[in-house]
Amino acid sequence: MTGGTSVPDLRLGSSHPQLRFSRRALLVGVLGCVVAIGWAFFDPIQAIRSYLIGFLFWLGIALGSMGILSLHHVAGGSWSAMIRRPLEAAVRTLPLMALFFIPLGLGAPFLYEWADPSHVAHDAILQAKQPYLNLPFFYARAVFYFVSWIT
Repeated sequence: MTGGTSVPDLRLGSSHPQLRFSRRALLVGVLGCVVAIGWAFFDPIQAIRSYLIGFLFWLGIALGSMGILSLHHVAGGSWSAMIRRPLEAAVRTLPLMALFFIPLGLGAPFLYEWADPSHVAHDAILQAKQPYLNLPFFYARAVFYFVSWIT
């Protein structure tokens, strides 16, 4: 088959510095998540607003990568071979972004005035926009967008 050559073992040992760094980074990330969730109990409105900003940042990276990847596929040149794999990896995060949309869907009344019935009852402009700006249609649009992006 290969003439007796074997594939070298490229696994890192348990004491490798990169693995130690990865464990520390994971610990810092988990600690940061715990602090963020704890802080959300003190100020839930600011927490969901901050979550929206972070969500839109990462969704923008995934969707931007999808656009660039689509351009590369339409052009069909071999010049895009170097960047194609990282773009595909970024696009593969879209199912995870759909999962991360759930807190935004649940927190919509804190984010948008049109999602709060008490605001809509006292605002004629929001009442006129009610056929488009309502929670069931908001959820339906979100499902449609994510299904379109993922498939």
